[in-house]
Amino acid sequence: MKLSPRIYAKTLVESAGGDSKKIAARFWHVLDKNKQYRELSKILDLVDAEYAQTENQVFTKVFSAEALQPGALQEIETQLKNRLKKEILLKNIVKSGITSIIVKAGDQIIDLSLENKANKLKKVLSI
Repeated sequence: MKLSPRIYAKTLVESAGGDSKKIAARFWHVLDKNKQYRELSKILDLVDAEYAQTENQVFTKVFSAEALQPGALQEIETQLKNRLKKEILLKNIVKSGITSIIVKAGDQIIDLSLENKANKLKKVLSI
């Protein structure tokens, strides 16, 4: 029986207090049995979001061309906390080709990249 990556992630979060070696072995066995081990990366991405939800937080990914300094991440976290009125679980993801910063907080995307700013300017100037 195939399970969705979200179900796997939720189960991992719920069982986090147990014996991690046994949990990992059983988890891998179920993935292998269902032939879903290729979805491991997607499942692990969802673990952070599931954990944040159990802690009443907003899981936020900050995409940038290089790792951001702790002070910059703290500033982003503070701004989002004030804007969303919730605690934030923040993860910085380094991604080549990004010209600035893209923030994904829950379902919201805040694109601060130069490309996005240029596209907005083009729209304004073409009106």
